[in-house]
Amino acid sequence: MNGHAIREAARAIAALEHDGICRKGAGEPYFNHVERVAANVWGWRRKALAYLHDVIEDSSGSNGRKQMEDTLRRIFYSDGRLVTDLLALTHGEYETYDAYIDKLIAWGVLDCLYVKLADLEDNLADLSDIPGMQHKQKTYLKAKARIELAIAEKESA
Repeated sequence: MNGHAIREAARAIAALEHDGICRKGAGEPYFNHVERVAANVWGWRRKALAYLHDVIEDSSGSNGRKQMEDTLRRIFYSDGRLVTDLLALTHGEYETYDAYIDKLIAWGVLDCLYVKLADLEDNLADLSDIPGMQHKQKTYLKAKARIELAIAEKESA
């Protein structure tokens, strides 16, 4: 599969997996969020990761997550790194948010960091419209600052 085909397959999978699901608070179709995240990154690999960034996380339970991971590995067998990077980008089921951000920064792949930054920016834009979300907003702002620093350090190295 070439980059264009991988990006389009990722988009189709995300559209299917998020079909009928609405964003908490915003009430809009979840896929709109995924589209905005993908629109705010450059390159086929980043766009593919952006489309898929919540697919494993939103699969129900450990079995659902493992089945989704296995399915994605079969679909994207020609680019095994894509799913490996996607796993780094996925918030673990039993992982604190800080530990998740630590893991992502330690992974150090710019594609993943840029997708997470776009995800945080979109989440923050949504949260500004929802009353009572100050704690989550602070958490996301702290994570955004850490991701931006990690990107700057990677790009200057």
